Amino acid sequence: VLPITKAVIEMGQFDTQVLKAIEENKPIPQGKDYQYGEEYGYATLREAVFNRDGYKCICCGKGIQDGKVLTIHHLGYRIGDRSNRMSNLGTACTDCHTSTNHKKGGKLYNLKPRIQNFKGATYMSSVRWDILNKMKAVDEAIPLDMTYGAMTKMKRRILHVKKSHSNDAYCMGDFHPKHRSHWKHYQKRRRNNRILSKFYDAKYMDIRDDKKKSGCMLSCNRTNRRELRLSSKNERIYRGHKVSKGRVSTRRCKYSIGPGDIVKYKQNTYTVVGLITNGKYVKVKEISKNLPIRDVTLLKYVGGWQFISHL
Repeated sequence: VLPITKAVIEMGQFDTQVLKAIEENKPIPQGKDYQYGEEYGYATLREAVFNRDGYKCICCGKGIQDGKVLTIHHLGYRIGDRSNRMSNLGTACTDCHTSTNHKKGGKLYNLKPRIQNFKGATYMSSVRWDILNKMKAVDEAIPLDMTYGAMTKMKRRILHVKKSHSNDAYCMGDFHPKHRSHWKHYQKRRRNNRILSKFYDAKYMDIRDDKKKSGCMLSCNRTNRRELRLSSKNERIYRGHKVSKGRVSTRRCKYSIGPGDIVKYKQNTYTVVGLITNGKYVKVKEISKNLPIRDVTLLKYVGGWQFISHL
């Protein structure tokens, strides 16, 4: 249907040290700067992090001179970033580094890494030549040319087009047809929620402020097994009246309506966000009201790909 007679691949090369310097608004590294990293002159990464933060907790500002015991905290834990790069590490005292402060509303919850993770750029710099060689091996009869991002940028300026994935592909190589097809954006849709079982924690009244809180919010606040359960951080002692028991909700069937589907309710059409209350109600994007599934009619099943937009 669409025979490929020639291909052009853009090779991206990323200097993570330069990208990092730009993020931190520092001078571009030159020569020997590449030899002296953030840990240069320190025996351990832990020592380098403590020294950078002045041996003080980033939450309460107290340090070893105030009798605090310091530890290392991963700033990006909430987004799954457990990397040990210095920009993702911070100094925290054991009084602030509790399980309660790791949860929403805690001191550590809204902290973020100082700069982004360049794992993707590092990976692409490592595999780019392997990708090119494997593409050449697919069909040696098809000529395969190589270009760089700087050349693509120059072509965009000459052709007066904006930066986008489709425009970058249009600018690569030497073939620039006057008439272009309209592009459409589709997004992969998750077909099934793989979390079959959800745990809902018990609720207690906090005797200090008479507010309802979950059991994990009034826990022993251990962050590792070496700590004692009955320490000065223990908040179990503030659990008052038990409002509700903990429970496990298990999904035992697959629903006929999923996120992204188009449904009809009282002569109006809506886009499904999800199903709640064991599939009894449908949550939609357009209104805040949850619709009873018995009164909803499925108009369009989006399948594995969901249409987003077009130009």
